[in-house]
Amino acid sequence: MRGYEPMALQTLDEGSKPDIKEGFYASVDSSQSYVTNGAYDSLNQWPKSYPEMRVQVEAYIQAMTGLGKHLLGMLALSLELPENYFAEGVERPMITNRLLHYPPQPRVGDGNQIGAGAHTDWGMITMLLQDDVGGLEVRNADGEWIRAPHIPNTFIINLGDMVPVLTRGIYRSNMHRVLNLNPELHRYSVPTFFDPNFFYRITPPDGLPADESLPAASRTVGEHMAAMMEKTYA
Repeated sequence: MRGYEPMALQTLDEGSKPDIKEGFYASVDSSQSYVTNGAYDSLNQWPKSYPEMRVQVEAYIQAMTGLGKHLLGMLALSLELPENYFAEGVERPMITNRLLHYPPQPRVGDGNQIGAGAHTDWGMITMLLQDDVGGLEVRNADGEWIRAPHIPNTFIINLGDMVPVLTRGIYRSNMHRVLNLNPELHRYSVPTFFDPNFFYRITPPDGLPADESLPAASRTVGEHMAAMMEKTYA
């Protein structure tokens, strides 16, 4: 998906009303067939009225690509694997940048409608830049929602649903949501989703302990992402 996403188009929390957010999606500005070998073929939809946007977003995506590869190297080392273990899987990474806007929401809407419903991220790693308005909440092990405040000059790093499979449950994807309770201020955030190659098979390394609660059958990144898109935009 590329370009503008209207308000209340996506539903991240099944059973709730659509999310109160809008955004702009961008990726590597070339035909997506470069990444997917023709499985998908789309281009970024840059606004003609703001030509500077393309330059700024492209530079940001390039920087986030480097950070994403570095974080995967750290993940490999934490599993006592070579630092370059995932390198082959990110030669042509699936990277998506989203510019998100959440209007003020003094209370939870009917049907549990909030800025972004409770969910885990679908992919590998999310690098989130947020403003000082706040609104991000993370659910802890006791099921409580904890505010994740803005800390200047930092990113929030989320692990997505591919990570528990790749690490056999050593690491988990964290449940989170967005609820902008500020009565006046609008929240803006910039999540960048960094995932392996479209055809990379999500299979854990040999030697890690098994977790029976996780799916045994592996699938490709492309298959996984297509299933999640269908689920949340149905």
